[in-house]
Amino acid sequence: MSNSSTSKWLHLQVLVAVVVGVALGHFVAPDAGMNADPANFDPKAVQIHTGAPHVTIQSFQLNMIPDTVAGIAVAFVLDRLISEARATISSFGSSMATIFVAWWQGLPDLERARALLDERRVLGIQGAIA
Repeated sequence: MSNSSTSKWLHLQVLVAVVVGVALGHFVAPDAGMNADPANFDPKAVQIHTGAPHVTIQSFQLNMIPDTVAGIAVAFVLDRLISEARATISSFGSSMATIFVAWWQGLPDLERARALLDERRVLGIQGAIA
């Protein structure tokens, strides 16, 4: 795609998203059951949230860093577990996709697959592993 067609496609997607959002807001009316009247709001309750100290990007990012060695260890362990889970799920998904495409094309050799899963004919050895 050229740059102008990519730009037009992006503008079309944004336009469709805006139209769908406005239509959903109008027809579904998500605020219909809230029964909130701004005239009855307590200004002191609102001031608690509006008078909060300004948070900069740097302070937000620094507060995300764990304060203790235990927090850092937990972060590393969770990262390792999530990485292993991601690799496992990816391998499983790829194998299921391969099996589905082979089945769709009528290509799977079910006898060979059963033999490999039963470990009887691995490496061409017949009956050696029983």
